[in-house]
Amino acid sequence: MQMFMGHKRVREVESRRVDRVISRTIQMPLEQVKLIETSVSESPEACAPAAAPGRAAMMRVMVCVPREDYGEMASYRLRVGALIEPMRERGYEWVVRVRPKGIRRRWAFARSVREFDAVILHRTLVSWYEALAMRWSLKRPKPIFVDVDDAIMVGRRERGRASQWRLNMEFRSTARIADQVCAGNDSLLERFAPFGCAGVRVATVVDPAKYVVKRHRAASPLGLVWIGSGATLGYLEQIMPMLGEAHRKIGLKLIVIANRPPKDPPLPIEFIRWSESSEAEALALGDIGIAPTPLDKWTPGKSGFKIVQYMAAGLPVIASPVGVNVELVNGGAEQECVGLLADSAGQWMEAIEKLAGDVETRRRYGAAARQRVERDLCIERAVEQWARVLSRVRG
Repeated sequence: MQMFMGHKRVREVESRRVDRVISRTIQMPLEQVKLIETSVSESPEACAPAAAPGRAAMMRVMVCVPREDYGEMASYRLRVGALIEPMRERGYEWVVRVRPKGIRRRWAFARSVREFDAVILHRTLVSWYEALAMRWSLKRPKPIFVDVDDAIMVGRRERGRASQWRLNMEFRSTARIADQVCAGNDSLLERFAPFGCAGVRVATVVDPAKYVVKRHRAASPLGLVWIGSGATLGYLEQIMPMLGEAHRKIGLKLIVIANRPPKDPPLPIEFIRWSESSEAEALALGDIGIAPTPLDKWTPGKSGFKIVQYMAAGLPVIASPVGVNVELVNGGAEQECVGLLADSAGQWMEAIEKLAGDVETRRRYGAAARQRVERDLCIERAVEQWARVLSRVRG
């Protein structure tokens, strides 16, 4: 126990030390910064010169992404990729750069932000030395934004103590230099609030024009649809026994849009391998979209993207009352409900039976869902929000 407490004490002391370093040295004189830089090689190609004066009309923004295969990340496609051209039309050039591996490369990469007018860290946490280099290089009022739609500061999987400590330190370092956080839900904004970060809600959005809208009619068997990745397929598998019971009672089929099918399903399955080009059309094959979500340290930070997709397809939704799911399904004072919330197996069964036997309710929920996407959860709305945020910097 003493040994454990000793390690814990060391981690606490180190955390405070790094906080002091970041907070006290952001305004370090340039001469001292240069002394530090001489100890770390900086590749000339990583630090390009500043943009020419003639390009001043276009505000250049670096969007830092965490990995090489960022194009496969749903968050990138919808929170960054889909916005690049509309933002360019408004005078903002978003330049995507991948955070490299290795201390020297990361230092040089962090220093290269000086050629931009702002930085967006998309689902990216940086180490203390990267944070210092970014803040030194991008002098205020040029801002650093964090764009996040998941609880990346806690991670999806269980970690060892050393790995979790490194993640905690990267989160603290990132939060200390961030001028504003653009997050998909309030839970994520609350994570950054203790560090004094300003926050704004920017939902993960879709292009409604790409989605086929469901035409609801009596269906036998009723089609439940679930879309997701292998990482969240376990959420669906947890409610399989209940779905099997519902199938035996009223007759169901389950449409699964993913990179692999679920194991040992107790009801008829139509498996559709996920692809970006066909997902929107495949959703309309179902009658009800389902979003089972267990409560753990990760899920309150999820931004409900699959629910938004169901809504875009004009589907009523049954979802677990976890995190932003509640807000999406129930709506608000001026928004109609788009489905039902279900926590226990009994509530799931009741919700499925209710919607299965009421085509008009499915139609009403589906229409309200589609209208809300077109109004509040579309690409145009996200572009407006980002343009508003960035315009404050531009002046």
